[in-house]
Amino acid sequence: MTRGMKNLRKIFSISKKIVMHPQSLSLLLDREKERKEYLQKAYGYIQLKTINILDLLPGLNETVNHYSFLSQTSLITDIVLLKTLARRFDEWIKQNEAKIEAKKSNLEKSQDDELGKRLTVEKRVNEARAAKLAKRNADLAAKVAAGDKALVEAVNEEVSPAEETTEEIAPEETSSEPAADDKPQE
Repeated sequence: MTRGMKNLRKIFSISKKIVMHPQSLSLLLDREKERKEYLQKAYGYIQLKTINILDLLPGLNETVNHYSFLSQTSLITDIVLLKTLARRFDEWIKQNEAKIEAKKSNLEKSQDDELGKRLTVEKRVNEARAAKLAKRNADLAAKVAAGDKALVEAVNEEVSPAEETTEEIAPEETSSEPAADDKPQE
């Protein structure tokens, strides 16, 4: 075999491995030295700062029951962190739901209070109108009782057209003899 043929076989072998196991490509492209240089240049660090997980999550007491030590899987600390954050997120959701419900009930109560105030104001206005109307009717009744003829005539004029329209019309009288117009012509 020639040297060119060997190189071609290696390329096919590498291509086959990349297709069968794409995660192996990340091992070829791992540029840790480049990353460290970038961090040193950009931030003045060789690696990012680390913090104690107990500073982030005080009182942490989590158990991981099942864990596999396979390559390229999450670390135990990652799993613990995710479980704790998920639990805290659920608690946060419950607290916010309670706050939202409280705000809704306060809003409904304020709307009910506003409606009650409107109804009270409307009731006062209606009572004032009724009192004004009652006073006017009492004044008219006093004038009628005193015998104010002009007022009595004005009231009678207003009432009389209404009475005329309510009178019943008497039915026409019917006779047993046919009218002259109803006779057949010979």
